[in-house]
Order: sequence, then structure tokens, then C-alpha cells
Amino acid sequence: MNSLLPILAGMLRTDVRFAAHRARRNILLYAAALLALVTAYAGAVVALGIHAAAYLGPAAAAWLIAGLALATSLAFFAAVLLMNRIDRRERTKREAAQNQKVLATAALASVPTLVRARPIPLLIVAALGGIALAQTMRSQCTE
Repeated sequence: MNSLLPILAGMLRTDVRFAAHRARRNILLYAAALLALVTAYAGAVVALGIHAAAYLGPAAAAWLIAGLALATSLAFFAAVLLMNRIDRRERTKREAAQNQKVLATAALASVPTLVRARPIPLLIVAALGGIALAQTMRSQCTE
């Protein structure tokens, strides 16, 4: 086992170095793409302002651009709030299903203790096991 440790450590170091290099490269490329996107957006806003000013006048064109920017930002905020709400609901459902599985497992695990501690009829033990199994199966079907 001790002879494998240097080999594994060398492989791990190589993988970490490669992952760090890849992450650094991706960050730089994404930053360049973001800079180009912001530049294109600024150019489009200026072009819209110039074009709208020819028809509406400078003040109305500025108000138009401000209104469009506000509407766009509100739409993005609404989308983020909606996605967060959906994520919260899904997380709640997952946690409820997990809790049911834990409770069913605990119920099944406690059956042998109950059988040894008190003389419970086998039919009641089987019924409890069936209920726990049904709960587990139902929670798996709803996922």
C-alpha cells in the first residue's frame, strides 16, 4: 500500500494542476467574451438612442432607453425570483421524501426490538412493515 501512495499523489497533483489550468483559461476566455458582449450592448444602446432621437427628440429617446432598461431589469429580477421559488419547492419536496425514507427505515429497524421487548402479534408487525414499505414506495414514485 505504501508503494502506491507516491504514484497516487503524483496523479492527484497532475489532475489538480490540469484542472487549475483549465479553470484559469476558461475564466480568461469568459471575461473576454463578457467584455465583447458589454461593448456590443453599449453600441446597440447608443445606436438605438441616435435612431430614436431622430424621430422622437433627444429627451424622449433618453426616456425610451431608460424605460426599456428598467423593463429588462425587472424581467430579469422576476425570472430570478421565479427560478428561486421553483428551486425552493423542489428542495422541499426532496427533503420531505428523504424524511419519509428515514422514518420508514427507522420504523423497520425498530421492529425487531419491539418484537423482543413485548409479545406483539406477528400480524401487527407485518402491517407496520407494509405501511412503511408503502410509504417508501409512494415517495419514490412521486420523485
